[in-house]
Amino acid sequence: MKAIFPIIVSLLIVVSCKKSNEEAPMQVLPGGKGGTFNIAIFPENNQIGYPGKVYIKYGSDKQMSNLNMYDDSSATMTEPGFTHHAHFFYLKEGFYAIKAICNVKGNSMTGDTILEIKSNQSKSVDYKLNLK
Repeated sequence: MKAIFPIIVSLLIVVSCKKSNEEAPMQVLPGGKGGTFNIAIFPENNQIGYPGKVYIKYGSDKQMSNLNMYDDSSATMTEPGFTHHAHFFYLKEGFYAIKAICNVKGNSMTGDTILEIKSNQSKSVDYKLNLK
């Protein structure tokens, strides 16, 4: 009986110390489609706009590790009087992870930032995003 007791205690310790493989759930932050705010993202390097693609993740204050994890994307465009930029329309108040990938003189450059849209800001805002 005395020989079995240490074995049972050892097994209980091993079982109770088992690490969980589950990831902590992502914190849900405000943000997303269905609002009244519009943003334009201007990817730039040395104050010059470049063509590329801009990605957005709704309700996030962290960049995504994979482009497939972003909720939406838009190719940049030019309009009279404006350099390359991408629009995102009808956003709610909240947080947004933004990433741009652009072709700068034959090289791929990226830029990213976290935006917070607040209720007291203008309904339409232009953001310059520095490419590195």
